[in-house]
Amino acid sequence: MMAESFKISFITYLNHLGLYDYLGLFWYGFTFLVLIVLAIFIAKRSSVFALLVIILALLFCIIAPFVLKYKLNTYLRPTIVEVQLIKKLSFSDTLIIEAIIRNASEKSFSRCLIQSFIYKKNQETGLKSTLLRLKPFANQSILSESIIAPGADFEFKTTLEGFAYDGEVDADIKAECYE
Repeated sequence: MMAESFKISFITYLNHLGLYDYLGLFWYGFTFLVLIVLAIFIAKRSSVFALLVIILALLFCIIAPFVLKYKLNTYLRPTIVEVQLIKKLSFSDTLIIEAIIRNASEKSFSRCLIQSFIYKKNQETGLKSTLLRLKPFANQSILSESIIAPGADFEFKTTLEGFAYDGEVDADIKAECYE
């Protein structure tokens, strides 16, 4: 479930790359290559230090794309999502979620990938809460092509059919919007 959601998010991101996205990806590739070349030059003097630089380069290779995407979305495409209603219907296995997505950037958005994640309601904080959010009961991804002007709100409503959990639930809505 989460892998499919990540895949949809990644493909949508790649389809809507802008100038700053390309600059960030260039910086990422250039920095990785510089670290590898540095490790090669250092290997002549100290193989242990060269190994540490290679490990650093590999960690950078794994972590940097996620941080880069997060930071670019935070600075270039900020949105504010407020969940208004989470309601389980009594006579059918349907969950209704209503939310407001606010464009907090200076540019209009023409497409938004909206992802809904449904979790068991939890009063705890810390590690247990984080672990429960790693495996949602259900998730749903929707690509909306509505134009959202700067500072404007977009009312979002979705239904999840076949939702048979009887306990209390919580929802997270994540919106990635593009020009």
